[in-house]
Amino acid sequence: MQNYLIIILAGITGTLFMTGAVYLLSAMTGKNYKVIGILATMLTNHTTKEKGLSRSTPDMLLGVAVHYLTGIFFACIYYFLWQMGYLTLTINSSILFGISTGIVAIIFWSL
Repeated sequence: MQNYLIIILAGITGTLFMTGAVYLLSAMTGKNYKVIGILATMLTNHTTKEKGLSRSTPDMLLGVAVHYLTGIFFACIYYFLWQMGYLTLTINSSILFGISTGIVAIIFWSL
């Protein structure tokens, strides 16, 4: 049970940091990398009158839920890879693996 709580907390924490980094990148570049709004719009197919990202509360809550559940899913994958011996469980390897995954995600989102 303790491992599950650690995985969930790791997923939430990692998602929080990744979201902050992506919002910072969005502010620095002027490009729209606002993942929660993008997810909300993609999942509900709702937009503003100007065809912008959805900002309705139910849509945003869905975007937040899916975003953080995805982060927890990735934490489960990382845990499985560590348990199988493919990754070492250290702070440095965790940060490096998280950054690498984040870079791949940023590249994916920018396509």
